[in-house]
Amino acid sequence: MSRFARLMSSLTVLALGVLLAGTAHAAPSATLDQVRNGQASSPTTPIPTWVNGNAGASNSHYLESHSIAYRTVMDGLPTDGTVVELVIGYDARRSGSYALDYLTHFQRLLPHVLFSHRDPEVFVPLNGITGVTSDITTAPFPLPTSNVTIDPDGSGPEPAAAQPLNSMAALPDSQRVMTLYGGTILDVTWDTQADMNLTTSSSESRVKVRFIPSGPKAVLAWGGHIACRWDWGFNANGTARSAAGISGSSYHMRLVTWNLGNLGNQDRSMSTDAVFPVPTCAISPLGPFCAGTTNTHSAPAGMESYQWTLFDNTAGAVIVGTDTSTSVVVKTSFPGSYSLLLTTGASGFSKQCSATVNVLAPATADAGADLESCASSPMVQLAGIVSGGTVSWTGGAGVFNPSRNVANPTYTPSAAEISAGGVTLTLNSISTGPCASVSDQVRINVRPVATANAGADQTVCASNSQVQLAGVVGGGASSGTWSGGAGTFNPSNAALNAIYTPSAGEIAAGGVTLTLTTNDPAGACGAFADQMQITINPSATANAGVDQAVCATSPQVQLAGVLGGGATSGTWSGGAGTYNPNASALNAVYTPSAAEIAAGGVTLTLSTNDPAGPCGAASDQVHVTIDRAATANAGTDQTVCSSSPQVQLAAIFGGGASGGSWSGGAGSYNPNAFSPNAIYT
Repeated sequence: MSRFARLMSSLTVLALGVLLAGTAHAAPSATLDQVRNGQASSPTTPIPTWVNGNAGASNSHYLESHSIAYRTVMDGLPTDGTVVELVIGYDARRSGSYALDYLTHFQRLLPHVLFSHRDPEVFVPLNGITGVTSDITTAPFPLPTSNVTIDPDGSGPEPAAAQPLNSMAALPDSQRVMTLYGGTILDVTWDTQADMNLTTSSSESRVKVRFIPSGPKAVLAWGGHIACRWDWGFNANGTARSAAGISGSSYHMRLVTWNLGNLGNQDRSMSTDAVFPVPTCAISPLGPFCAGTTNTHSAPAGMESYQWTLFDNTAGAVIVGTDTSTSVVVKTSFPGSYSLLLTTGASGFSKQCSATVNVLAPATADAGADLESCASSPMVQLAGIVSGGTVSWTGGAGVFNPSRNVANPTYTPSAAEISAGGVTLTLNSISTGPCASVSDQVRINVRPVATANAGADQTVCASNSQVQLAGVVGGGASSGTWSGGAGTFNPSNAALNAIYTPSAGEIAAGGVTLTLTTNDPAGACGAFADQMQITINPSATANAGVDQAVCATSPQVQLAGVLGGGATSGTWSGGAGTYNPNASALNAVYTPSAAEIAAGGVTLTLSTNDPAGPCGAASDQVHVTIDRAATANAGTDQTVCSSSPQVQLAAIFGGGASGGSWSGGAGSYNPNAFSPNAIYT
């Protein structure tokens, strides 16, 4: 037998035990009572009392979904079969919330939780009443036709439903009846129905009860269903639409009118502080959570049993520990979602709710592989990858293009970073949800540019064409190599300060361009080259001509000087004679001085001008030999006798002559004609 059935059996026995026939009063009367069922804090079940005063927290305690019990004690009723009609009104809407949304049986106090005592109070409508016949009849309350569609749990599993129809229709038939003690109840019908729209501030419903009393005294008993958030849900601001959500007001049950005369003021009120919010089936928190975390979900306290179940699980979620407590611990493995089904129970009632929990992938940040750039072109393309968060690059005094808040900008290091050889940047994935923010770093190494300085251009003379090179490498370069010449590098072309000897062709061509090229350094920077020009000036040349010999009697010398190479002019020097037309004429005529003639010769020097550049002047000499003139003295004339005609000759040779010969006679010379002192016969 159910608890409700046992309670009803007890009520019937108690009612029958107090039934007594009474005598009708002269004037019909009706008194409206309601139950005060004691304080919620009472450790034992209080004894309820029927009163015609108000109910409040100091004397009453109810949960939303309970029904507060009412009775109307009537006396002086007709016993001739007259049909009595009584109209009862109640606040269905009060101060913008739902108050007593429909009528029920008078005994409805389950589940009896959240109070300091466990068992519900038992209401006996005939307590303190005598003179009522033993007739007990019931009639069903009409189902409401003025309804509003409500989704009580928003995104939860409860479907939207027409209320209060859905709530009332879900009750067993035995809980949807009006009870009459001392007569036959014919029916209960609507007189008027309240406007149940959410925008209505206050509105009253009224029912008409028709019955035939079996004696002058009778009692009607019923309950006013306390509107429950299970049915009406919550406003957008989080306040309940149900009875406990009415702030600072009370709601009423009243006798409006009947067909037996004036009822007077028959109005009973219950303060909202006597109504406790019903334990809801709710799950919190609902995340979202981060994959790999362990999360605790809780249900409202106060129910007698809890059962947690996982379903639609794509996150690898498992329940850790108990699944029958007010809270449950769920561990996740990977991104996805899972749904929780919670079933709560108390006093034979159960309530289910479910919720879906999203499990997010952890935030990730990959700044990419370390990068290298060259100081001459330092900009790099970043290749960050971020998920589960917003992008932010930090670090670096350079320029991010288009901004720091994209994963793959270009980055141009600052001058200081280039000088320092690099910079470390941090890519942040900034989570705005439950997952922790993460970061990753990338190192940008800025390699120094290879430098080469081949030195200043040089000009050398063809007569001394060796060049002392003075190459310098720097930056990222560690060595250099000379190239571009057909000559020779000493000791080798890898020596930065090698000595270069041009080839004959380069000398003839007047120069050569040499290139100093660095090695190719490791990293982003390539080799570098620099050039230097060697200009080879031709040597000045002078040719004074071949040596000449002249006779002292005609000593003039025709000079024939020739210049070449870098020389553009020349000058004769070295003689004391005269040059005609002047000493600057290469083909001047030179007339030796008397001293030079006497000396037998002179050496003349042809000197070139000093050309621009490293080549000096050149000179050449010509020797002029001045031969003396030959002289002959045959002696004085002689006269000889024919008888002794021999003539002693006494010739004398001089000047340039070294000898002579006699001629001109038909005689003979003894010893010969070549003897200067020959005897001529």
